[in-house]
Amino acid sequence: MNEQKSVIRKTIHRPPSLSKRKRNDHINPWMIWTGRYFFSFAGRILPSLMAKRAWKVFTTPLLKQQDDSLKIFESAKQFKIEARGFSLQAYKWNEGAPKTVLVLHGWELSAMKMRRVIEPLIKAGFEVIAIDAPAHGYSTGKQTNAPHFAWVLEDALWDLEDVDHIVGYSFGGIAAAILLQEAEIFIEKLVLMGTPTSMEKVILRFQRFLWLPDNLVKKIIQLPTSWDKDRKYTDFRVDLNRLKDSTNEVLIVHDVHDDIVPFSDAEETLARGGNRKAHLFSTENFGHHSIIRDKKVVLPVIEFLAG
Repeated sequence: MNEQKSVIRKTIHRPPSLSKRKRNDHINPWMIWTGRYFFSFAGRILPSLMAKRAWKVFTTPLLKQQDDSLKIFESAKQFKIEARGFSLQAYKWNEGAPKTVLVLHGWELSAMKMRRVIEPLIKAGFEVIAIDAPAHGYSTGKQTNAPHFAWVLEDALWDLEDVDHIVGYSFGGIAAAILLQEAEIFIEKLVLMGTPTSMEKVILRFQRFLWLPDNLVKKIIQLPTSWDKDRKYTDFRVDLNRLKDSTNEVLIVHDVHDDIVPFSDAEETLARGGNRKAHLFSTENFGHHSIIRDKKVVLPVIEFLAG
């Protein structure tokens, strides 16, 4: 059978009036505008120096979101994982259950912000492990990015029992895909929720957001990774063909109105699927953030993992 890709077109709709929920970021807009004018001007004059400064901004989370009031985390087994010089905060529920799911959060979030994904996984009988990425939540570090997170995770997984499935959201999703493409790790199923298709596209969106001049971005694209000077960050993308030896099945969950990571990223990832058994589950009017909050989206993910 030459074609194994399948597309789930059973789109879940959400009333538009419910989808316009503002995100509580508390980022001073003056910081954004100051940064835009600074890099727009200085980047044309000193592109090499400004590329390094822009990269530091790009890899530094401005928010560290936690919610210590969540009872579900009080019931978790909490522990630390030492990996690549970082101390990662980790949580575990249903220890000893037949199947284990690793949950990876998005940029400037934390494991606690994945609560509405974690709770139904626990109720479905999975052992669930959630980790705060470097520079996020209660983990150590000041900077990180998706390929770097994947590199740290490769070491962290040695401290965990066998992981059967991974659910990755946005930044956590592309990190999960990179991990499976680069390391000798096998899982049964991978779920990518609101996940960018490549690091290059993430950097180009950062360019548009911060008004970075083209000559500065060319310098950023050439920056080598911190752990392998022969690799560039733009070498990394979600390539389902490369996942053929790492996972049996992939579910891509994406909202058609995602204004952070466009729906075209999901379509591009699927197009690179070749003969992979990959599915696209589309939603409408949930946007980028609510796909991890609404049970109408989360429950089909649980069904996919349990099937």
